[in-house]
Amino acid sequence: MIDPLLLSTASTVRMAICAVVAPRSWQDTTLEGACGFASYALVRALKLQGRAATFVRGWYGCGCGGEDCYSRDAPIGHCWVEVNGTIVDITARQFHDTAPDVFIPSNEERHHYDAEERGTHAIHGARSWYRLQNSWMLQMFEPRVVDPLVEAALGLPGAERDGRGS
Repeated sequence: MIDPLLLSTASTVRMAICAVVAPRSWQDTTLEGACGFASYALVRALKLQGRAATFVRGWYGCGCGGEDCYSRDAPIGHCWVEVNGTIVDITARQFHDTAPDVFIPSNEERHHYDAEERGTHAIHGARSWYRLQNSWMLQMFEPRVVDPLVEAALGLPGAERDGRGS
């Protein structure tokens, strides 16, 4: 059984990220190209709740050509979150428009995710992607920028106490 608090947190963070991305991009609902930023925000949100979460950078899609393989030709660079070994992907819709907002792959679907780096090294790798693209999202990889966003989205007391609430 999937943890309902994890699903709720992931969904709330995804909505907050969509609101930030929408004015700057056409990918406001698929979050295409925002996987690093969105995953980083989810990790920060879970950590603010006192939960263990790991930022992961790697590859999505195995090129198997299967009906559930959204990357049929070659793997695509991608970021996601792992919580106690469970993959949580809040940007999977970029690969298939019927993917749920919070995608938690089944054991049969996990082979589409190939982790290359975890934790700090993965975050640095994702920052490099955005740096190469000269993307505005690079600035979002800072706790001082992301934490107020997720605190406000989750209604955490720190956002109001520090004057950062809605």
